[in-house]
Amino acid sequence: MNISTMAFNAAVLFAGTLASTITEASPFDASTAGLLGEGEYSVGVFAPLTYGISDDLQISSHPISAFWNGNFALKKGWESNGDWSYATRHGFSYPTRLLSAFARDGTGGILAPDVVIPHIVAMDSRGLMTRDLGDSTSVTLGMRVSLAMSFGESSWDTIDMPLVYSRTASLHNGASVNLSTTFVGDFTDSISWLSSTEAWYLPGSLGAWSLEQRLAAAWESEGGFSSQLGTIVVVGEYDYGINWHILPKFDLGWRF
Repeated sequence: MNISTMAFNAAVLFAGTLASTITEASPFDASTAGLLGEGEYSVGVFAPLTYGISDDLQISSHPISAFWNGNFALKKGWESNGDWSYATRHGFSYPTRLLSAFARDGTGGILAPDVVIPHIVAMDSRGLMTRDLGDSTSVTLGMRVSLAMSFGESSWDTIDMPLVYSRTASLHNGASVNLSTTFVGDFTDSISWLSSTEAWYLPGSLGAWSLEQRLAAAWESEGGFSSQLGTIVVVGEYDYGINWHILPKFDLGWRF
């Protein structure tokens, strides 16, 4: 089902600024237990600015949206156990200002101008387990728990948009859970592919579940520039019922 340009742009912005990262050490390492090396940087059009503090610790933040929601995240690599490598990622944000920016009439307004947004402190923790499957393919199992605490008066509606609904559910109801399985592989030395399946459980929401399937390919130059293109299929339950959407996925990234 098609959605309007405004709705799609808002979905991309919310998904990117409130939750998602796309590019880290390579075009798809945000979906794995991989990290940047010490002193390395990466950034994308939609991906956050990421810095490798050490070989097993990195920090990231969306430079533009940080002004609106104060987001930052730490990703920590842990000692490998056999064939598996492990990492955890812990993100924090204050999305009140960002939500308030979309509470208006006209272009960019996706919430009513008279809504009341409470003070919200949001936390997002993820566990990632990655294992190689042969020389050029890996599988990553992930679990993500999003928690939020609200303070003060609140009267704002759910945002019934693909990607956005699941990622803002915890801001309404306090918690959401995500399970994922991601395959990443190489076509050539410079072209890679990703297939990722994510299942969301949204306790307390009228729409209590969402499924997302991502398929994407990425090209990375020797100089660290990368581009990726793909699609995301979203099937989920919203406050008004079950719906599905097909969205494009793209980004440009730089590593230095």
